[in-house]
Amino acid sequence: MDTLSEQLFERLCDIQAVQWERIATTSAMRTPDYNIWLGSTKVIIEVKQLDLSKADRQTIEAWRQGGNLPAAFASNAHRRVRNIIGSASKQLRRLAKGKHPSIIVLFDNTHGFSYLDLEDILNAMYGDETVTVSWPNAPSVKPMITGHRFGGHRKMTPDHNRSVSGLGLLRIDGTSSQPFLTLFHNIHAEIVLLPEVATQLVVKQYTIDKESSEHYQFWREIHRHTDDIS
Repeated sequence: MDTLSEQLFERLCDIQAVQWERIATTSAMRTPDYNIWLGSTKVIIEVKQLDLSKADRQTIEAWRQGGNLPAAFASNAHRRVRNIIGSASKQLRRLAKGKHPSIIVLFDNTHGFSYLDLEDILNAMYGDETVTVSWPNAPSVKPMITGHRFGGHRKMTPDHNRSVSGLGLLRIDGTSSQPFLTLFHNIHAEIVLLPEVATQLVVKQYTIDKESSEHYQFWREIHRHTDDIS
């Protein structure tokens, strides 16, 4: 049976008049979920759904019975996204073969419990926000911030996961109850999905500046026909 995320993705394609097909599964190896066509561009799609873990369910149940969230509770969505990138990229690489762009589509099915947002995706793709502080020997001199960069645990680098053209965040519009997709481009992708092509499927697109990728920065929205992803 199709997952909710797969049902929503298929509905989105139908709404946007995007041709799609399920990729036949095989017992020999795991395969991506869909081929789609944006005009003449074939795109390989892997849909991943974030569901509540056993620990999440136990925490929610305790909270419903009057307990408090654990003092150390924090969203682990960015870590889950990193794990997804690592596993899904292998599947996408087999079919993309350096010829087709590919997208990992994420859907948060925890009803907001994971708090998956744009910052989670940024940190999962390009690394944790890291601040370097200089501590002077003189007590009278205040510490100074000397660096602000992307740190460890990055999944998108010039040498890793280049078969993934970007991550898509699939959500449901609160007014229309229809699915919509936001795309976050991988600046290190081997095959770029051009923004003007992606507009057939997505409502918004984001990137970071490749030349300044070692410095921490937040997403920059790509505006139609005016920006690129570099």
